[in-house]
Amino acid sequence: MLKFTPEQGDLLDYFPTSTGITLVHAGAGTGKTFIAKQLVEAIQPNSGLYVAFNKAIVLEGEQTFEHLNVEASTWHKLARSYVKNQPNIDVNDISDISYSCIKEKIKYSDKAIVIDAINMFYVSASTDMEEFMEDFYYENEKLKLLSLKYITKMIDGEISPSFNFLLKYFHLMLVESTVECKYDLVILDEINDTTAVALEIFKLIDAPRKLGLG
Repeated sequence: MLKFTPEQGDLLDYFPTSTGITLVHAGAGTGKTFIAKQLVEAIQPNSGLYVAFNKAIVLEGEQTFEHLNVEASTWHKLARSYVKNQPNIDVNDISDISYSCIKEKIKYSDKAIVIDAINMFYVSASTDMEEFMEDFYYENEKLKLLSLKYITKMIDGEISPSFNFLLKYFHLMLVESTVECKYDLVILDEINDTTAVALEIFKLIDAPRKLGLG
């Protein structure tokens, strides 16, 4: 017979009858994945999602939740599966935006700022790239317009999409309700190490129960 700590017992009593987001704070090696499996077995979802950034953690999750109707996925794999059918975006040609992508004759330090601004927007909770860039650049109109230009190029397929771009694109699809992402249960592992955009996606996925482990 399995033995549980008082905290694990409380969670097992609470979670199966709860709705919304439940956050579990526990240190490494304290049995977060173990208790998550017990919760899944208690709930018996028809469709579940276990998601994390780290591929090694997801591979472990595949073994943990095998035969329990829970799909294990990295954030990037999940986003890719929803973005792959969008026009102009080739999810088979993923590449980080680099200095060579920016064709304007500007200083490398300015190119670095543009790249940082674009990536910061992609991992942010923002849904408005113009507003984000306005706040980021203040009065540097030239670099602001360049950042917007290269985000648009990625949307239009003129340059390769990055993994961070896929996450932001998926985020905006959920915000605009152009795609349905629905599960009975969503588990986000290592929630303390996740990005703002991933947290927004976690909140936007349509599921009556969500579990954040960190």
